Order: sequence, then C-alpha cells, then structure tokens
Amino acid sequence: METLKWIIYVLIFATSTGLGILYSQKYQKRVNELKDFKTALNMLKTKIRFTYAPLKEIFYDISKSITSKTGKIFEEAADYMDKVGATDSWTSAVKSAELCVTKEDKEVICQFGKLLGKTDLDGQLNEIELSLNFLETQIQKAEEEKNKNAKLYKSLGVIAGAGIIIILI
Repeated sequence: METLKWIIYVLIFATSTGLGILYSQKYQKRVNELKDFKTALNMLKTKIRFTYAPLKEIFYDISKSITSKTGKIFEEAADYMDKVGATDSWTSAVKSAELCVTKEDKEVICQFGKLLGKTDLDGQLNEIELSLNFLETQIQKAEEEKNKNAKLYKSLGVIAGAGIIIILI
C-alpha cells in the first residue's frame, strides 16, 4: 500500500511538472513561428525582386522550403489564390491556421496580405519590408514574454506538484 502511495505521488509530481513545461513551450513556439514568418517574407522579397515569378509559384516554393506551419500557410494561400485572389487567400490561410501566436501577431501577419498582388514591384517590396519591421517588433515582444514567463510556468509546475504532494502526505 505504501508503494502505491509513492507511485501516485510521483505521478502527480511528474504530471504537474509536465504541464508546466508544456505550457512554457507555448512561448518558445510563438517565437519560432514568428521567426519562420520572417524567414519566409525574406525569401518572398528575394524571389519577387530577382525571379519575377508569379506570386502563386513563389508561395509554393516557400512552402517547400519551410516545413513548419508557416510553410503550410503559404501552400494553402497558393492553392486558393486563383479562386479568391491573393489578399483573401492569404487572410483565409492565416486565420484558419493553428498557430501559437497572439491575436496581435496574427493581425500583423494578415496585414501583410492587404496589398498582396495589388501593387507594382516596388510597392510589394515596400509592403514586405514594412511587414518585416512589424514582425521584428513582435519577435522582440515574444522573446521578452518567453524569457519572463517560460521559467515561471516551469517552476510553477514543479511547485504545484510538490505542494499537492505535501498536502496529501
């Protein structure tokens, strides 16, 4: 009976610690996803400037290069581009994606699509540059939140597990 009790205590401690770690990883995922978007936009800027390929083709190329959720967003946007246009396909792809970003991050990412395919080469490049600047700001905010909160949730998971065990003993 005593062994069963200790096994339960270990399971409680492991579960609460695991939950703390899982919750803290959300902050790292947000940073990674924003960095993936930044990488994708840099690729887009380069391909628009030097290849003059159609936007749909560029989106497919980016989706092949970036294997994360970001790549899937570019692929989905390219799939719908002929049906609803670049702006609507981009907005729809971003909004339907399961990302670990905040609402503010999604707005910045969606904002990029507002003039997508509607301006000349210089207008597109300026829009991408503006979006990159906004993304850099969001990445800095995400890094600060990660540094502040990730360790907190890990510690909170450990402390909560230890607290529950102490109460049960």
